[in-house]
Amino acid sequence: MDAVGTNAFSKLVRRFNSRVLTLLALTLTIAGCPQPAGPRVGSPPIEFSFRKAQIPTRGMVVGIKNASPSETLKRLTVEVRSPGEETTRSHVIEKEIEPRDSITVGWVELDGWKLKPGDEISVTADRYAEPKTVTVPKP
Repeated sequence: MDAVGTNAFSKLVRRFNSRVLTLLALTLTIAGCPQPAGPRVGSPPIEFSFRKAQIPTRGMVVGIKNASPSETLKRLTVEVRSPGEETTRSHVIEKEIEPRDSITVGWVELDGWKLKPGDEISVTADRYAEPKTVTVPKP
């Protein structure tokens, strides 16, 4: 093979390899590799409980339980709003909440906001489209 034939052959091989690699990448992306999950419909599987704070003048504490038997909840955001007030407080929980595990949120986590009956609590979690909302009951 002369130099012209070798050069043309090299170009053909490179073009073929490029197309094969592109096709392989597309195939793996579409069929073989897991894709990031989109938001789930509904709210996270959370159950709420309430108790008075251990310090009598500090309002109430909300218990947030992951009610799922198998799913770990990630990056929860707790937002509190009082009726008649425009301000809200929020607290981001970076710690993963394992199945059937729970955490508590009170005035310390909410930067001094004292939970009281009538306050509305909304909790969002990664991968869920809607928040889970509850109103703080009377003790």
